[in-house]
Amino acid sequence: MHKPLSFVGSQTAVALSPFLVPLFGFQGVNNYSRLFSKREYVERLIRAIESPE
Repeated sequence: MHKPLSFVGSQTAVALSPFLVPLFGFQGVNNYSRLFSKREYVERLIRAIESPE
C-alpha cells in the first residue's frame, strides 16, 4: 500500500470492522488499523521489509 493511501486503508478497516472481526479477530483488525494509521509506522514497515538480513 502506498504511503498516501495508508491512512485511508486504516480507516476502511475501522469502517468495515463489523465484517472483518469475525474473520480476523478484533486484535488483528485493531493492529492493522493502528499500523497503517501513522506514516512513521508505514516507513518503519517498509524499511524492515527492504532491509537484507
